[in-house]
Parts: sequence; C-alpha cells; structure tokens
Amino acid sequence: MRAEARAAAVAGAVALVLACPLAAGCGRGQSDDEQVRATLDAFAQATARRDWRRICDEVLARRLLDRLRAAGVGCEVALSTGLEGVRQPRLEIGAVTVRGDAASARVRTRAANQNESTDTVELAREREGWRIVALGGG
Repeated sequence: MRAEARAAAVAGAVALVLACPLAAGCGRGQSDDEQVRATLDAFAQATARRDWRRICDEVLARRLLDRLRAAGVGCEVALSTGLEGVRQPRLEIGAVTVRGDAASARVRTRAANQNESTDTVELAREREGWRIVALGGG
C-alpha cells in the first residue's frame, strides 16, 4: 500500500508540472503581479520566435480561442497572419492591475519598421494560470 501511495504522489507531481509550465506564469509562490508578467514575457518570447503553437497552447485564454474557433479561424493561422510582418518585436510591461480573476497590464510594443504602440492587455486567471483574453485596446 505504501508503494501505491508513493506512485500516486509522483504521478500527481508530474501532472502538476506538465499542466503548469513555469514560463506560462503558473504560481509556485509568485504573486499575481509576477504571474501576469510571466505570462506576458512568455507571449513576447514566443512572438519573437514565431512560436504560434506555444502562444495558442500556453498563453491565450480559452474564451479567446473559442471566439477564434467560432469565427472558423485556427489560432495558429490567425497569429501567423496577424503578426506576419512583425520583425524584432519587443514588449515592455508597465503597470499591472489585478482584480480577483481578472487582470490588465499596460504594455509598450515595438518592432522593426513599425510605430511604437502603448496598449492594455486583458488577462484572466484560468486553471493553468494567467492567460491573455484580449490584446490591444489602447
């Protein structure tokens, strides 16, 4: 019986680690502010690498993905089309506001050959951690 309990504990720990990667901003002692910033950092890194799958799987909120599906657009296709011309993107995170399971962050974005933009990114707390609900809305 002791071996079964140990196996169950190991399986649970592995499931937790797989379901909640550090880069996606999942807790592990971080404040909500730090978790929101980690999610935005993950978004910036994945955008710079053109890693659309990571953004779809680890950064965007379910409700945003649902809206894309309802519109008949795949997440990776939407991102690759919408961000096609973006080169050398940089994201600077400003003030973060957390209210319960909702958060917003002021961000300044820059990219090669594009105008600088200051916007608000909306996030929601989901089971996996903080996820982006809406990009933009300066």
